[in-house]
This record gives sequence, C-alpha cells and structure tokens, in this order.
Amino acid sequence: MTTIASNMPAAEWAKLRDLPRSRQLLITTIAAAAATAVVLVLTFPATRGTALSAATAEEVLSTSVLGIDAAAAVLVVLAA
Repeated sequence: MTTIASNMPAAEWAKLRDLPRSRQLLITTIAAAAATAVVLVLTFPATRGTALSAATAEEVLSTSVLGIDAAAAVLVVLAA
C-alpha cells in the first residue's frame, strides 16, 4: 500500500471531524437512511403484494438495505 492510500482514512476522518458541512452531511445521511428504510418497510405490502407478517426476514432486511442505499445516493449528490 502506498503512503497516500494509507493516509486517506486519516484525512477523511479529519475532514469529517473539522468541517461543519461534512458533519451536517453525515448526520443528515444517517437520519435519511433510517427514515427511508422505515418508509420502505412500511410500504412493503403495497410494493411487494404480500403482508409484512408473511414476508421472510431476508425480504424485510433487503428492503431496509435498499432504503439505506437510496440515502447513500443522496449523500453522493449532496457531497459533490
């Protein structure tokens, strides 16, 4: 591993810690990921056509992760 690559995590941590905009984006992303995951799970019966109680744990988990992925995409747009 090169020196530049080994210093990247420390540089990103310093950026998140020191810049107010980065902290705001991090907090916003975490909140958006949780909210989107909840919304997608609550709309599970309408989107999948089965009751939430009849769904397997894997289906519910994959729906939640899809919400987290959507929030991550929003973060990429906001951070750019």
